[in-house]
Amino acid sequence: MSVLSDARSELAQLLEAAGIDGVRDYLPERMSPPLVYVTGGSPALEPGQVYGMHLLRYDLTAVARSGANETVTDALDELVVKVLAALDGNAWAFETAGRPFMQSADTKAFIAQRLTFITNRPVLGD
Repeated sequence: MSVLSDARSELAQLLEAAGIDGVRDYLPERMSPPLVYVTGGSPALEPGQVYGMHLLRYDLTAVARSGANETVTDALDELVVKVLAALDGNAWAFETAGRPFMQSADTKAFIAQRLTFITNRPVLGD
């Protein structure tokens, strides 16, 4: 595994350890919300401020179950707060949260929100 896939897995493990169900460290082919999936952010990789370090950026997309928007909006808010709490106080810094959007999958639409987290670490070996 590479440093990049290790970082993706680390994020997923931190979320799972916090009791968040349905965590995937990849974009799933089939969605069964509620879930959170991890993908590269934009830009996914940048030079760090310290020689040999790189800024890694990942998007965590929280997807609420289907239902009435009034209900699932509250459920999405709760899931977003759980994600923030799960990553508070570790090597990952919260950067941004986008506005909620409709995530289409399997001929269904789910309300979702993307949160971006960053960390600094070496990507290349010695």
